[in-house]
Amino acid sequence: MFHRRKGPVLILVVAAISLLLLFYVMFTVMRRAPVDEAQIMRKNLESQTDCSFDWDPLLPKRDVWQPAGENQDTYVFSAHLDARDPEFTVVRIIGINSKYKLWYKKSDYCVLWFKDINEASGMRSVSVLADSNLIPETHDRKYGVVLYSCPVLVSAEVPLFVSLVRKTCQDQPLNALPLSPPSVQPVATFSVCVAPFLFQYDRLRSMIAFVESSLILGADHFFFYNHSMSSVLGPFIDILEQAGIATVINWQDLPVAVKQDPEGRAHGEFDGAPELHYFGQVAAINDCLYRNIHYSQYVVSQDLDELIVPGDADSWYTLLKQLPPLAAAYIMRNVIFPLDQENTGPFAHDSLAKELPVLVKTKRQDHVFPYGDRSKYIVNTKLVKTLGIHTIYDTCGETTGEHTVSPSVAMTHHYKNPAKDYDLVNYDRALQFGDTILSHYKKRLQQLKL
Repeated sequence: MFHRRKGPVLILVVAAISLLLLFYVMFTVMRRAPVDEAQIMRKNLESQTDCSFDWDPLLPKRDVWQPAGENQDTYVFSAHLDARDPEFTVVRIIGINSKYKLWYKKSDYCVLWFKDINEASGMRSVSVLADSNLIPETHDRKYGVVLYSCPVLVSAEVPLFVSLVRKTCQDQPLNALPLSPPSVQPVATFSVCVAPFLFQYDRLRSMIAFVESSLILGADHFFFYNHSMSSVLGPFIDILEQAGIATVINWQDLPVAVKQDPEGRAHGEFDGAPELHYFGQVAAINDCLYRNIHYSQYVVSQDLDELIVPGDADSWYTLLKQLPPLAAAYIMRNVIFPLDQENTGPFAHDSLAKELPVLVKTKRQDHVFPYGDRSKYIVNTKLVKTLGIHTIYDTCGETTGEHTVSPSVAMTHHYKNPAKDYDLVNYDRALQFGDTILSHYKKRLQQLKL
């Protein structure tokens, strides 16, 4: 009878597991390690080449997904001028890419378009190598979100448009993204970035409560991404836009297949499994960041059923005064306030307050989710380069990085019915804003004649 030698096999298994763990740790550390972007930009600037492309005045499109090649592997949505570095102005492009292509390290180029009266078309084109940064939250979908970065010397003229191409000065651009000059000084203190509206979102009163509560806490401007929104929201959205406190970005023309709604209707041009995670939420939050790097001091990420609530501070601004000043992001851990609990507290029997979970759902689960699990954040727009949904990835400038806020100081209140039951505990911190929220809510309903 022969006996198998288990020793060598066991050693091989342990070695294989150790190797996999090593790769995982290396990936995790590398994706969060500080990168000397200035060095990369200096190197890429050496590739700068004058091109002779013909300018097509019909090509530029704002806030529309455009192809960056004929193989349907790359699409771009928006471009932004990042002047946070004193040496370079960096053109940032928000795009999606078949993530597997990135492992081959193929190069992409920015074609920068400058005004030039000496050219027949009035435009001059310059090609420069792009740095591609795949944001890790792909969730094993075909497409991942990519931040493309291209340098422009501060002393140089600012481009009016940018195109993303495969080969320098060879491929006639299929896209052109407008660039707007950055604000000299921030206009807002807190901009709120909201995940895309989905499935004909029609909860008007919930949205009013979210907006009014956020305004009371310190919000100056809201950025909404409209993938699928009911017309019942239209009058309220119009009021916010006319008041200059909301921007609505069209998110309806995603060029790849996305998730189906609860009734099985496909959202996207293709059948089959989703090709991009959750309606491109990662692309939306990073687009929102770059719309705000020179517009607002801070970006607040929270969904329509969430609210970042301080423990004792009376506003987000006062809250940040209690926290480390050089942090790039303040991570607020998530806690659920079940909607199916009975109404309690001083507003429990107010007929109008019953529409506001923040006022009548005063018991939370005793389970506070850990860092990175459902957490939301407030970020300093001068210190962050890429965002995830629940954490951040890359920072810039002099910063101490992320700061996870103690639940006693602030939490993300999440008003929903949970998937798992935990014991409930009384927690009425939001009631310090109760009278003000209810007053603002009433006035908004009167304005809308509801």
